[in-house]
Amino acid sequence: MQVQYYPFDFSTSQNKNRRESEQEYFMRMAREFEAARALKSREETKQKIKAAFVAALNLFKFKRTQNLESLLGR
Repeated sequence: MQVQYYPFDFSTSQNKNRRESEQEYFMRMAREFEAARALKSREETKQKIKAAFVAALNLFKFKRTQNLESLLGR
Protein backbone atom coordinates (compact mmCIF):
# COMPACT_ATOMS: atom_id res chain seq x y z
CA MET A 1 0.00 0.00 0.00
CA GLN A 2 1.51 3.29 -1.10
CA VAL A 3 0.34 6.44 0.65
CA GLN A 4 1.13 9.88 -0.67
CA TYR A 5 0.74 12.98 1.42
CA TYR A 6 0.05 16.22 -0.38
CA PRO A 7 0.22 19.73 1.02
CA PHE A 8 -3.12 21.29 1.79
CA ASP A 9 -3.07 23.89 -0.94
CA PHE A 10 -2.25 21.24 -3.56
CA SER A 11 -5.50 19.43 -2.84
CA THR A 12 -7.58 22.54 -3.59
CA SER A 13 -5.72 23.38 -6.80
CA GLN A 14 -7.40 20.52 -8.70
CA ASN A 15 -10.97 21.60 -8.01
CA LYS A 16 -11.42 25.31 -7.44
CA ASN A 17 -15.09 24.88 -6.49
CA ARG A 18 -14.31 22.54 -3.59
CA ARG A 19 -14.77 24.14 -0.20
CA GLU A 20 -11.67 24.21 1.94
CA SER A 21 -11.69 22.04 5.02
CA GLU A 22 -11.52 23.39 8.54
CA GLN A 23 -7.86 22.41 8.84
CA GLU A 24 -7.03 24.10 5.52
CA TYR A 25 -8.89 27.20 6.67
CA PHE A 26 -6.94 27.43 9.92
CA MET A 27 -3.64 26.79 8.15
CA ARG A 28 -4.44 29.55 5.63
CA MET A 29 -5.42 31.94 8.41
CA ALA A 30 -2.18 31.15 10.27
CA ARG A 31 -0.12 31.78 7.12
CA GLU A 32 -1.91 35.10 6.51
CA PHE A 33 -1.42 36.11 10.15
CA GLU A 34 2.29 35.32 10.00
CA ALA A 35 2.64 37.25 6.73
CA ALA A 36 0.87 40.27 8.25
CA ARG A 37 3.04 40.07 11.36
CA ALA A 38 6.21 39.89 9.27
CA LEU A 39 5.08 42.88 7.18
CA LYS A 40 4.35 44.89 10.33
CA SER A 41 7.76 43.96 11.76
CA ARG A 42 9.45 45.00 8.50
CA GLU A 43 7.64 48.36 8.54
CA GLU A 44 8.65 48.98 12.17
CA THR A 45 12.27 48.17 11.35
CA LYS A 46 12.14 50.48 8.35
CA GLN A 47 10.75 53.30 10.52
CA LYS A 48 13.52 52.76 13.10
CA ILE A 49 16.19 52.94 10.40
CA LYS A 50 14.65 56.10 8.95
CA ALA A 51 14.48 57.70 12.41
CA ALA A 52 18.13 56.85 13.10
CA PHE A 53 19.15 58.25 9.72
CA VAL A 54 17.22 61.49 10.31
CA ALA A 55 18.75 61.80 13.79
CA ALA A 56 22.23 61.35 12.32
CA LEU A 57 21.56 63.97 9.65
CA ASN A 58 20.25 66.40 12.25
CA LEU A 59 23.66 66.34 13.93
CA PHE A 60 25.01 68.28 10.97
CA LYS A 61 23.69 71.81 10.71
CA PHE A 62 23.37 73.03 7.17
CA LYS A 63 22.31 76.54 6.37
CA ARG A 64 20.43 77.06 3.20
CA THR A 65 22.49 79.12 0.76
CA GLN A 66 20.94 82.35 -0.31
CA ASN A 67 20.67 83.55 -3.85
CA LEU A 68 23.68 84.95 -5.68
CA GLU A 69 22.70 88.60 -5.28
CA SER A 70 22.54 88.41 -1.51
CA LEU A 71 25.83 86.52 -1.38
CA LEU A 72 27.53 89.26 -3.39
CA GLY A 73 25.94 91.99 -1.28
CA ARG A 74 23.89 93.58 -4.04
